[in-house]
Amino acid sequence: MSFDAVTAVNVASSSAAALGASGNFSALLVSGLPLGDWQLELLLWFQSLRHPVLTWIMGALTMLGDDLFYIAVLSVMYWTGSSAFADGRFNSHRRLSSSHDLCSGSAKRPQSRQNTFELMQLVVFSVLLNIVIKNFVDAPRPFEAVSGIEGLWTFTAGSASFPSGHAQTAATFWLALVSAGAGVRKGRRGGGVTIGIACSFIVLISLSRLYLGVHWPQDVLAGGLIGGVLGLLGPSFLKGFSRWFLIPTFALSAIGIFVFLDHSAVQLTSLLIGATIGHGNSGLTSRSTGTAVKGADADPGADLLRPAKPAHLLFGIMTVAAAYGTTTWLLTAFGFPELIVDGLATLETGLMITWGVPALLEAARSGT
Repeated sequence: MSFDAVTAVNVASSSAAALGASGNFSALLVSGLPLGDWQLELLLWFQSLRHPVLTWIMGALTMLGDDLFYIAVLSVMYWTGSSAFADGRFNSHRRLSSSHDLCSGSAKRPQSRQNTFELMQLVVFSVLLNIVIKNFVDAPRPFEAVSGIEGLWTFTAGSASFPSGHAQTAATFWLALVSAGAGVRKGRRGGGVTIGIACSFIVLISLSRLYLGVHWPQDVLAGGLIGGVLGLLGPSFLKGFSRWFLIPTFALSAIGIFVFLDHSAVQLTSLLIGATIGHGNSGLTSRSTGTAVKGADADPGADLLRPAKPAHLLFGIMTVAAAYGTTTWLLTAFGFPELIVDGLATLETGLMITWGVPALLEAARSGT
């Protein structure tokens, strides 16, 4: 479709008729045309740029904002004991016992796994908050409300429109890395590059949602704002309160499950419960204090935290996927309801990420 003034006016008229009947969404409408002229015109402009190759690129970018992508990334970070937070705010409240510990990879890596688990909590909280807001506002997608806008890759748009979950999750994750000190500490080189990469991911993912016609500009702006606040402030808030942070997280999950009967809220809650149980039993945290274990001697998983081979990481991802698929198939075969099946399967996924796969990788490494 070519972009011109006549097209904009015609589509705006259809959007006014479609959105005028949307009671829950009416509070978000600005004066004049629904959503504002500029938002509709911007979507039409993006639509005029569409090309098969560009569409595939934008589709690939939009998948980088999907929840599953971040679950996979966080899993790999957990298994490798990523040092992304080694000097950052996630662990600024903890002190290692000696200068030897400060230089010891075996001391930092268990700490980093604790930090990765806290980042996982923050991302899950962000997604649950997004689910609750979406269900409360119940805004239609652009391609649902306006006949002149064609939605692409609509399988990535399974719920309401406002705010954008992809933009919010991306902003939460990448800005948490920046604010927690992933290469942005004083005296470290490459801080500007790290910030640039993080912001580039957020912007590109947000633009992909507009290009595909699955979000209004206000959706990605709101999602980016909410995610930005969580990403920048979350690491400091979690400092020393990672266990207490589960309370508001599970409060959001309860609203999503019992008030809005949201299927995704069930899956996320089950995943977090499984990951929390697995992390608590992984031997990498002190049961008495909940803080990171100091030193390799106190860490039965220290061997696991040596640099991982790519084959080991691929094995971990495939193992989690296979376990989820097998559990889903078995429970479905025995006639369990879909909600129970998904809940138990994602509970197992959380356990596999923080307990099962680390144990398997440790066994594999000890035998090589």
